Amino acid sequence: MERNQDYPDQSNPPADTSWMLPWTYSWILEQDFGIIEIAAEMNDYQDLIEEQAVVPNKDHGDGNVLPVTGSFNAAWAGLMYIKVQQYNDAHGLNPGSTYYYDRANDIQQGIAATWLASSGCGGGVPQLTSGTGPNTITSHLFFSLTVALTQYSDPDGTLRGWADKAAAWYTTGKGQTLRDTDGLWFDGTNPSCDAPDHHKWTYNQGPILSALGAMATLTGDTSYIDFALTTLDGVVNSPGTPSLPQTDNGSNFPEIVNGNLAEWCDGASSSTCNNDQQYFKVKTLFCINPDCYF
Repeated sequence: MERNQDYPDQSNPPADTSWMLPWTYSWILEQDFGIIEIAAEMNDYQDLIEEQAVVPNKDHGDGNVLPVTGSFNAAWAGLMYIKVQQYNDAHGLNPGSTYYYDRANDIQQGIAATWLASSGCGGGVPQLTSGTGPNTITSHLFFSLTVALTQYSDPDGTLRGWADKAAAWYTTGKGQTLRDTDGLWFDGTNPSCDAPDHHKWTYNQGPILSALGAMATLTGDTSYIDFALTTLDGVVNSPGTPSLPQTDNGSNFPEIVNGNLAEWCDGASSSTCNNDQQYFKVKTLFCINPDCYF
């Protein structure tokens, strides 16, 4: 395993937090920790873990580091920070330090400040801090991050309050307008919550599942599980359009084609999906796993 050398000293973390990882890299790195954790059970890579269990600096990986111009980027990284904190705690790295939890909590508070309470949607969060309408993946990630932090530490109940607020917005509030009758999530909507973007990318279906499962655990309310299962059933059973690739006409959804989950941009012989879109299915399938973030 090749080591990455460009990490800051964990005991003296960088003061500049204006940069953030791209979303794909954030959750890939998060899963790297899962692999390293398995290796750690065999005591093979403890020295590597001690070097790697720190916030990557701007020179890490391919250097493609984004500033926090999108709340969704920050939320992906916040979820990664929680994984790092849990890993450190489990393996006795930096005992007593809550540095990564604190960073994730800072991100949660920053995104919470963009909650669209006064909009026609009555909630949700935009993809960009300057946005005016809820974005689905950003709202899902905010919900997931909030619930994950609640489970880790919530001394004054603020996080639980946000978790309950987000859950209610999805299950009984206008957050339902982001979902079709099959339980499938659109990509976002306008400030009035009456004109959703009908693209239903697979990655919009995944991250909320873990948050709903965790809410069922926190509250004892199994209706959260039923709510999540509706989405899973929709992913598997959506009628879609038999002929792929589908046109960008606002009415398409991924479907099971020859046993494979497909995006609207997929095709049997060709695909118009870009690099990001090629990752989308992974996130849905990963979040069916009960260990997704929690």
